[in-house]
Amino acid sequence: MEFQWLRAIIEGILTGLILVAFSSKFPKKRIIFAGVWLIVEIASTLSIYIGQEESAFFFLHPYFVFLIASFMDLPYVLNIRKNGKKALFEKLILMPVFVIPIMAGFVETVGWLIKLYHRNIIGL
Repeated sequence: MEFQWLRAIIEGILTGLILVAFSSKFPKKRIIFAGVWLIVEIASTLSIYIGQEESAFFFLHPYFVFLIASFMDLPYVLNIRKNGKKALFEKLILMPVFVIPIMAGFVETVGWLIKLYHRNIIGL
C-alpha cells in the first residue's frame, strides 16, 4: 500500500474550506471545530492505513491535511488580526514546525493504539 497523496490533499482542502466557513460564522468556536476535526482525522487515517505496517503514513497523512488547512486559513487569520507579522509568524513558522507535528503525532499515536487494540480483539 502506498501513501494516499490525493486523498490527503483533498482532505486538507476540505478541512480548510470548512474551517474558513465555520470561522467566519462562529469565530469563538474554532477550537471546538479543531478538536472534532482531529477525531475525524484519526478515523480517516485509521480507515486508510489499518492494514499498513508503515507508521510514517500515520504521521504524514494528518500532517499534510493539517498543513494544507492551516495555509488555506491564512487569509482569514490575516484579516482578523491587527498584527500581520505575528499572524504570519504563527501560520508560516509556529504551526508547521511545532503545532502541526504535535497534532499529527497525536493522530499517529491514537491510530496505532486503536490498530493494536483491534488486532488483539480479532486475534491477528
